[in-house]
Amino acid sequence: MSGDPLVPPRFRDATFATFDLKRNPKMESAYKSAVAMVQGKLDLLFLYGPPGLGKTHLACAVVNGSGNRALFWEVPEFLAWLRLFFSKEMGAEQVEQIVGRYTSDTFLLVLDDLGAHNPTAWAEEQLYRILNGRYNNGAATLITANVDIERIDPRIRSRFRSGKVICEGVDLR
Repeated sequence: MSGDPLVPPRFRDATFATFDLKRNPKMESAYKSAVAMVQGKLDLLFLYGPPGLGKTHLACAVVNGSGNRALFWEVPEFLAWLRLFFSKEMGAEQVEQIVGRYTSDTFLLVLDDLGAHNPTAWAEEQLYRILNGRYNNGAATLITANVDIERIDPRIRSRFRSGKVICEGVDLR
C-alpha cells in the first residue's frame, strides 16, 4: 500500500499513550473501543460527537497501532481522489477494481470527518458502496463524524449503529 495516505503529519505520533484521558474522561468509552479495534476485537467503530474531543487522535492511534495494514482518509479528500479516477477515461472494470480494493477486508480503513463533504448523489453513492461492501465483508472500518447525525446517509448510519460510540467531553484544542 505504498504511496497511500496514512495519518496527517500532526497525528504521526498519535498513540493511545499520548491520548490524555485525564483531560477528557468522558472519552473513555471511545478510547476503549479504539483499543479493542487494534486488538482485533471490533471491526466497526463510528466515533460521533462535537469537534475537538480527540476523535481524530484516536483514529490515528488505531492506524499507528495497526502497522502497515491501514489507510487513513479525510472524507472530502477521499472523494476528490475517487472523482479523479472516475473522471479519467477508465473502463468499468478498472473503476470496479478501485472500488473493490476499498471494499476488501485486507486492511483497516479510517474515514475521518464523514459529513464534511458536499453530499451530492455521486458522493453519497460512492461512500455507500464502499462502506456497505466493507460492512458485508466484515472489514475493519473506523469512521469519525461531528456533523448532525441526520446529515449522514441513513443506510450508512444503520450499518454502523452497532459500532457507534457517542463522544462527549470538553474541546481539547
